[in-house]
Amino acid sequence: MLTGDINIVDLWFIVQYRIKDAKAYLFNVKNVKKTI
Repeated sequence: MLTGDINIVDLWFIVQYRIKDAKAYLFNVKNVKKTI
């Protein structure tokens, strides 16, 4: 990615989360595949 002053920025990130109640998650999320 180029910034406004033509410097290069390289970013990496990881997002992790836990689902406490898989049954509730499965039946209360509208689109499980898109969410994950």
